[in-house]
Amino acid sequence: MKQSTNKVEFILDEYEYFEDLYIENGASDVRLVKTKRPNVRVVADNLSKYRVFVEKSILFVKEEHEYKYRAPFAAKKNNKRITIYLPENKYNDISIYSHYGAKVVLPKTISFATIDASVAYGTLICSAPAKHLEVVHAESEIIIKDNKYETLYIDTTASLTKLQNVKAKEITIYRAPFEFSEKVQFTNVSATKDIKIDVYNLELMFKNVIARQKLTINSDYYAVIKLNNIDATNIAMTLKKGSVSGTLSSAKEFDLIGTFKNNIKCPAFLVPNGTCTIKIKEEGKVNLKVLEH
Repeated sequence: MKQSTNKVEFILDEYEYFEDLYIENGASDVRLVKTKRPNVRVVADNLSKYRVFVEKSILFVKEEHEYKYRAPFAAKKNNKRITIYLPENKYNDISIYSHYGAKVVLPKTISFATIDASVAYGTLICSAPAKHLEVVHAESEIIIKDNKYETLYIDTTASLTKLQNVKAKEITIYRAPFEFSEKVQFTNVSATKDIKIDVYNLELMFKNVIARQKLTINSDYYAVIKLNNIDATNIAMTLKKGSVSGTLSSAKEFDLIGTFKNNIKCPAFLVPNGTCTIKIKEEGKVNLKVLEH
C-alpha cells in the first residue's frame, strides 16, 4: 500500500485469484480501467475509509460511508474517486451498489457474464459487454451504450434512462405504480426478440428502434410517446391518457381502441407486415405516419 496526503493505492498480489467483483461506494466516483500491468491496483483519492480484499474468489472494494445527500445525476463536481485497474479482459460477475450521487463508469474494454448495479441519486455509464445486465436506480441517470447484451432489465424510479447503439435479445424497463416521472430515451437500439416498457408516468423518445417480435409500451397514468423510425412485428401500446406521435418504418394493420383523436398516414401501396394496437383509456391523441422506403 502506498499512501500520500490525499491518495491511497492498494496493489494486490498476482496470486490473489478472483472471478467476481463487488463494489460498494458512498459519494465517491468509481471507474474501472483496463491495465497492461499484471497486478490489480485500486487507487483512492480523498477518501477517509475504504477496504480492498479478496474472499471466496471475489474482489471486494468497499467504501465505509455515511449518508450525505447530493443532487441527482451527480450534478456537483466530485473530488472523491476510486479507480480500479484490472489486467484481464473478462470477469464473471460484477455487483455495484452506488449511493448518494456518485458516478460509476464501466468501460468497453472489460466484459462480464453478468452486471448487477444499484444506483441512487447518481450516474451509471456502462459500455461494458455482458450476457445479462440488470440495473435498479432511483433519481439517477443511466447511460448504456455501444454494446450487445442478451437480456437487459432496468427497474427505474424518477430517473432518466438512455440506451444508445445497443443490441440485445430482450429489453425490459419497469417501474412500480407510483407517480414519479420516468424519462426513457432509445437511439439506434434493436432487439432480436422483444422490447417492453411498463412505466406509470412516462416520457419516451425512440429513434431508430427495432424489435424483431414485439414492442410493448404500458403507462397507467400519463405518457408522452415520441417515435422516430421505429418498427416491430407487433406493436402494442396501452395508456391511461397521453399522446403518441412520430413515424413507423413499415405499414401495419392498425387497431385503435378508445375515443381519442387520431391521424394516421400510410401510403396505400404499402402492404402491412404486422399489427399496431393503440389503446388510450381516457383522453389522448395519436398522430402517426408510415415512412415510404
